[in-house]
Amino acid sequence: MRNIKILILLLVVSGYVQAQSQMDPVRQKMMAEMKRKMIDSIRSARIDEAALIYPRIRQLTITHQSSAEGNIRSKLYGSEFFSGRMRMSRTTVNMNIPILTQNKNTLVASVGFVHQFFDLNQITTQNPEYSVTEETRYVPMINLAASFNRRDTLFNIPVSLTASVGGIFNPDFASKQLRFLGVLTIPVIRKENTNMTVGVVLNIDPSSLTPFIPLISYSHKFKELDVYLLADLPYRAALRKTIGKRNSISIFSEMAGNNSFFGFDGPNLTLPHRMTFATTELKSGLMFEHRLTKKAVISFSGGLNSTLQSRIFKVGAKQNDYLIRNKTGATPFVQVGFSLLPFWDPFRR
Repeated sequence: MRNIKILILLLVVSGYVQAQSQMDPVRQKMMAEMKRKMIDSIRSARIDEAALIYPRIRQLTITHQSSAEGNIRSKLYGSEFFSGRMRMSRTTVNMNIPILTQNKNTLVASVGFVHQFFDLNQITTQNPEYSVTEETRYVPMINLAASFNRRDTLFNIPVSLTASVGGIFNPDFASKQLRFLGVLTIPVIRKENTNMTVGVVLNIDPSSLTPFIPLISYSHKFKELDVYLLADLPYRAALRKTIGKRNSISIFSEMAGNNSFFGFDGPNLTLPHRMTFATTELKSGLMFEHRLTKKAVISFSGGLNSTLQSRIFKVGAKQNDYLIRNKTGATPFVQVGFSLLPFWDPFRR
């Protein structure tokens, strides 16, 4: 009798174990799915936080900048050309579209549009061979690029390599400027509140003054103050303070280059018909950002816009072979913006 009870108990236990073994794959699948969603949620939150700190990695950015009127003085072939007053406004739309993610590799496409207006007035011409008149010139531009990024190790040192091929075009694609960018970065400091990366940029661009640019990226969070110190030298430096859950205010200084194509319609044949207007600008000021939704951000900024360099040269020529050199004074500016944090996941393989 005792043996029968033991046998029955063993059969019951065996049936229970078998049932459990049949349920385990289902449970494992459910747990794996929950784990994947949790990891994706954490990853998404970290990406959003990074995009709030570094606006350049946001998926969609729309800004409109308007500058006050300032002085302009131009020289043609080293001789006085004209002087006057100029005002600039610029609307920029940029979108980064992740295409594919495969292990350590990422492929991203970028599309950008720029609408610019240049107002010239109070013109005084110093060169009698040329006539410069008051006008408002509209200069639209298109920016297209494809970037490939790989994260790997070299001699047990983590490295990030980015290669980008792209160009700027006018709407009828009659004028174009192609370029290649290569970026190699190596992290040197990785701590909870401090990160530092060093690297080099290879810029193969006809209008570039130098093909190699050293790069230093540094960030530090002062936890007690909830303030970020951000430096992406030589392009940007900022102090960012979070205010509540949805707002932030930043003190910033950033440098950017802008190239535009335009046609010269004057009767003098010594100037080419199609030319490039290249500027290097330094903007410094304050920016306020408000997070409208989980992914949408609006911004308001203002400060001083200084043109460090302004040259006009033939399309495809180098900047040092410029025909016209401009000097402009610093002018106040205001800018409004709307942006979306990363929301589109690339295809995975």
